[in-house]
Amino acid sequence: MKKYLQFIVKTLVIVGLFLSFIGITGCRSETTDEKDITPGSYPDTENNINTLRSVAYPGVIEDGDGGALVIYAELTPGDEQVIHVSRIGRSGESMWDQVLGKGYSFMGDHLKLSSDGSGGVITYVAVSPVDDVEPPVETIFRINSNGDIVWRTSLPVNRSIKEMASDGSGGAIFSYRDSRQHNNCYIQRVDSQGHLLWGEDELLLRRDNYQFGSLRLISDGSGGAIITWHERGNESGSRVCAQRIDAGGNFLWEGQSLIKKGKVLYTTDRISEGQQGEMIGNDSGGVLLTWIESTGTPPELYDVTAMQIDSDGVLEWESHIELDTDVTISNYVAFPFIIRDDTETMLFWSDANTIYAQKLSASGEPLWPNNGIVVWRDQICLRLASQGTIDGSGGVFIAWSYIEKTTSPQGTKIGVQKLSFEGTTQWDTEGLLVETIENTFSTLADLVPDGEGGILITWTLGTEIGASEDSYIQKINGESVSVWEPGGIKLGR
Repeated sequence: MKKYLQFIVKTLVIVGLFLSFIGITGCRSETTDEKDITPGSYPDTENNINTLRSVAYPGVIEDGDGGALVIYAELTPGDEQVIHVSRIGRSGESMWDQVLGKGYSFMGDHLKLSSDGSGGVITYVAVSPVDDVEPPVETIFRINSNGDIVWRTSLPVNRSIKEMASDGSGGAIFSYRDSRQHNNCYIQRVDSQGHLLWGEDELLLRRDNYQFGSLRLISDGSGGAIITWHERGNESGSRVCAQRIDAGGNFLWEGQSLIKKGKVLYTTDRISEGQQGEMIGNDSGGVLLTWIESTGTPPELYDVTAMQIDSDGVLEWESHIELDTDVTISNYVAFPFIIRDDTETMLFWSDANTIYAQKLSASGEPLWPNNGIVVWRDQICLRLASQGTIDGSGGVFIAWSYIEKTTSPQGTKIGVQKLSFEGTTQWDTEGLLVETIENTFSTLADLVPDGEGGILITWTLGTEIGASEDSYIQKINGESVSVWEPGGIKLGR
């Protein structure tokens, strides 16, 4: 419990750091009366308050022909969100746009797409009919390459999907939980026709004190999936657990009991920040994991931890990068991710105003000195989010959003950097600015390869901090030149 409380306190400290940097109190509009719902807000019925309206983060994948398939939310004049899936052609033209329904995703929620292997997509979102007042239901959609809804499958009420991955056969495997049973995690598979294969609640992973936000799920490349998550102990320490499920719904890794159906991969007496940790496949049925862990007590010490697990759930290597105190002085170390390109592996993390990279050997040993190399640094700015992806040509693209530390910020910006696996950056440590609308607040949403050596990048944009009203997308080629219209393509309207 002590460690858990320390984690909560630390989270509040990070929020306080953010507020102190940007002087947010001078940027917000005056609070409205609870009964006066203005066009700039929507009602939060659960807490009986009004909050600034914000669209969910748009997700994107490449379409196999130089264009993009993107899912996004559009705000209506009545302050509701409508969820769309759209295809954008190679030249930036709209090929089609399909409405999924009235959505119930808000700021911080990330809309996601998976390829169906035939030019279409599989996605999920809590929606209700656009012209109806029915409550939202978590629904899975398959949409073909022409933009037609092939099928939709709804889950029972109170279900909330966390992760989804393609099964390689036109269907998907996904994880979800029942809002009335927070310690339970369910795994389900939907086939290419929209049928749920494993029965209601058949595959149950139950863990005590597991962090639902830490749960990650990816395809194992054989029709099944690997799931990992972090847990907190009752008094101190953390655990990292995992399970592999085959295409028939069988657990392949031995669990600790019939109820707790997960294998413990790692234990520590520190706090593991699994909520921001990431997982990728290693092309041989196993996975690579990374997360931040800390002592939780001052002076706070941080490690960036990574490990590789083989297809049998056996540890192949474990790596710990102990960060220098000059890196962690802000107590704001976050956003770790790991990238693998063939046999090359690179690990990333950031503090308040710097993004770092470290190359790992085949056995997980750090190859660059100290804290690795600096990908981006700006002492007068605060980094808000960062992501990375391979470029398909032996390099890595890194993108981030940031804001200047002023009492009255005029907007946020998005930067991008290209990095070789030898550690050479294409630009100086300020990176390249992604063109967005001036004096607006842009937040990085998604970053994926475009299949041609460049990237597709999405973001949300608003006129007030904390309120995102629109979604944008841009294609940047291998020479880091924006391909589509200046400022990006505005999705919808």
